[in-house]
Amino acid sequence: QWETTARVERGSFRTTVSEFNAAVELGLIEDIEIHQYIDCDRWGDFGAFIRPMYHRRHETKALMKEMRKNGVSEESPEYLAVRKEDIFLKFLLNNSYGKFAMNPRRFKDNYFTDPGAPRPKGYEDSLRAIVRTPYYDVWERPAPRKNFNNVGTAASITGRARAILMHGIVNAVDPIYCDTDSIICRSISNVEISDTELGAWKLEDEFDEVAIAGKKLYACLSRAKDGQKERIKVRSKGVREGALGWNDILRLL
Repeated sequence: QWETTARVERGSFRTTVSEFNAAVELGLIEDIEIHQYIDCDRWGDFGAFIRPMYHRRHETKALMKEMRKNGVSEESPEYLAVRKEDIFLKFLLNNSYGKFAMNPRRFKDNYFTDPGAPRPKGYEDSLRAIVRTPYYDVWERPAPRKNFNNVGTAASITGRARAILMHGIVNAVDPIYCDTDSIICRSISNVEISDTELGAWKLEDEFDEVAIAGKKLYACLSRAKDGQKERIKVRSKGVREGALGWNDILRLL
C-alpha cells in the first residue's frame, strides 16, 4: 500500500478527498475501486481565528506597497515595523494548522531554575538538568497531559493545497519546476490569478533564464525592468543565503 506518489502507476494508495477529486476531474486516474474511507461526523470552523489576521495581512501588504511607491526606504524603521508585522502574520497563519498534526506523546515540560538549584517539584523523574549554564539550569519531564487533536484537519489542508497545485501543473505551459505552492512555467490558464484572494495564484516574478540543479536548488534571472537593482535569485535549501550565486548553480548543472 503506497502513500500518494507519482512514481507508481498502479496499486493501492492513501490520499485525501481533495487530491482524489482533482485527479478524477483532470482525468489522471482510472479503473478506481475504493476500499476504505475515513470521515468525521463533527465539523468546526476556524474563520473567527483566521479571517482577522488574513484581512490584516492584506492591509500590511497594501501599506508596504504604498510606502515603496512613496519612496519610503525598505530599511527605514517605519517600513521594517510593518514588514515585521506582515511576517509574523504569515507565520501565524501558515503554522497554526500544524498543531493538529503534532504527536502529544513527544511533548515535554521544561523548568528553568537558578544554577545549582534543587530539583524542582514534579521533576523527580528527571535524572539531571538537561542543560546547565552559568546562568540557569533546565529540567525536563514528559508532559503530564496528552491532548490529541484531529490529524485529519492538517491532512485535509495540505491535501487541498496539493490539489490546487495539481490543477496548476495540468494547466501550465512547459512547467519546469514546482514547489509546495509555486510553479515555474511559460504561462498558465484556467486558474484564478489574484494578489489578494485566498487560494488564488499570483504572478511572483518573470524570468529570462532559469537554472535548476535539483529540488530546492535553482537560480533565476529576473526579466529586466527599469530601475531594477538585483536580477538574480538563488534558492538553495540547507545552504546559507548568499553563499551560492548564478555561476555556482551553473557549475552544479
